[in-house]
Order: sequence, then C-alpha cells, then structure tokens
Amino acid sequence: MFDKVLVPTDGSPLSHEAVDDAIDYCRRLDAEMTVLYVTPLTPFVNTTMFADYAEKVREQNEAYGRNLLEDVVERAKARGVTCKSMLVSNDQPHRAIIESGVPLKARRSAAARR
Repeated sequence: MFDKVLVPTDGSPLSHEAVDDAIDYCRRLDAEMTVLYVTPLTPFVNTTMFADYAEKVREQNEAYGRNLLEDVVERAKARGVTCKSMLVSNDQPHRAIIESGVPLKARRSAAARR
C-alpha cells in the first residue's frame, strides 16, 4: 500500500492529533514517516527597518521548528515507526508540502482539517 507518508505539522493542537493519527497509520502499514515543518522565508516585519529583529524572528521560527520535529521523531520512534524530519523555509506552506513530497516519493500526505 503506502510505504512513505509525508506529515506536515505546525505544532497546533489539531496538528498534534493529526501527527498521532499518522504515527498509528504508519505503524499499522509498516510505512516510513517524514514529518515536515515549514518556516516562513520572510518574517512578518519590515525587514529594511528591523533587519536585526527580522533575523531573530527567523532564528526563533527555525528553533521552534527543530524542537517540534525532534519531539515528533521521538514520539514516532517510541511507537516503533521510522521517522525522518524536514525543516523547510517557504512563504507558501502548501507549495513547500507539495514540493517536499515529490523527492521523497511519498504516496500519501496526512493533514488535519479545522
């Protein structure tokens, strides 16, 4: 069936539930999971006036993403699922999700709906 599953996450409570469901799904199918976090390229500040602040925001976003990904990888491993992580920068998360799934040859992507 599916041997690779791409799981985008933003760290929200709804996303947390979707990640747990994806881990269970991958465990049942013996599929490899790749968890993806997309951080914005452009922080929501005026980058010409606040260049130093913009860089700090970018660093904080990346650190948040790395911590989130590490947590998901550990949760997956604890439940017997092979899990890799990807941190991608893109101002259009939907594009990053699609573009990240292609080189992985992921045949399934898991996402939550509000």
